[in-house]
Amino acid sequence: MCQIESSSSVVIIGGGAVGVELAGEIVHKHRDKKVTVLNSGKSLLSNVRLGEKLQDSAKSALEAKGVEVRLGEWGFLILVFFFEK
Repeated sequence: MCQIESSSSVVIIGGGAVGVELAGEIVHKHRDKKVTVLNSGKSLLSNVRLGEKLQDSAKSALEAKGVEVRLGEWGFLILVFFFEK
């Protein structure tokens, strides 16, 4: 079984193109999961030269689908995963 299917939530570290796409795919295929994107920058897609309007649009689109977007989240990041057997 896929670990996403057996988890209640998913945390994606990084709000670049891959992180944004992954969050969108997970929330589309697994509507019952809590999806959170943590990004160290002040906006999503900050490593891609797309402009603020598109960066804001990506954030709004994910949030409209229920994804929690947390910007400026870095420093000491500790993730603990609990898996039920």
